[in-house]
Amino acid sequence: MKKLLLFLIFLLLFGVSTSDAQVTISKIKKLKKPMFVVDVYGGYSLPILDLKGSTIKEYYNFTNYAMANGFQASTKVKFAIKTYETSQLRLYALFTYSHYTNDEAAAYNMPFVAPGWPSTGVNGTGQYVPPNGVSGRSNGRINIPYTGLGFEYAVFVDEALRSSFNFGADIDMSAIFGRYYDIPTGGIETFNTMRANYRMGFGINAQYNLRANDNFGFMVGMRYMMHNILLKNTKVTDESGYVYLNDEANTTINPYMTTSRSIGNFDFFGGVSFYIGTRK
Repeated sequence: MKKLLLFLIFLLLFGVSTSDAQVTISKIKKLKKPMFVVDVYGGYSLPILDLKGSTIKEYYNFTNYAMANGFQASTKVKFAIKTYETSQLRLYALFTYSHYTNDEAAAYNMPFVAPGWPSTGVNGTGQYVPPNGVSGRSNGRINIPYTGLGFEYAVFVDEALRSSFNFGADIDMSAIFGRYYDIPTGGIETFNTMRANYRMGFGINAQYNLRANDNFGFMVGMRYMMHNILLKNTKVTDESGYVYLNDEANTTINPYMTTSRSIGNFDFFGGVSFYIGTRK
């Protein structure tokens, strides 16, 4: 009898808690599926593949581009081209600016390189010889603004349509340029400027969106980006103090250019989202 009573009490408590939960859920406003979504976000950008390096000397050896850290800021404009009961397929345009740096407690006595580099020495004559480290400082800066066009699949994970996981992929065009400084102890500062180099690549990303209301929300995510799948090239310097990206293997220009270099990054970001219009 006691066991039966306890069982009935349990059923009563369970029924009350269930009804309360249903009332709570029913009070949550169900949002409308958006027609447009605009994500504005920024975060840490980790250089990977041959964009990443530890010393500036690695750049002058044509091993990598010697970047250690970075950040990025982006705007993504999305349009729902197909809406399902619990998901959406969206077309999006992406606009991103990325900036990478490396500062080193060593210099390399690098002057403004002369026309003909890197098939010649830094003064435009003789054989190319990699620089050796000396006392001083050196640093490098690379900027990569890029734009992309892609598709995103958004999956709503609650009945109120307040949260979603979004998975996207895009094709991108990047402009890659920068500058490498050399400041030997007791000497003068010199630098060589990397001209703008245009490359094509692709990116994939995943993010989580949480909506506060019909028009505004927050988001976090991560992204893998490969900038120079297409249009790799290597050229000799044609003006003093200016260099090219030189990401294609070409031992006829320089014997150290034995392999092509790949430029990539992995981003961790967060920001806000704006929802415009509705889509049934």
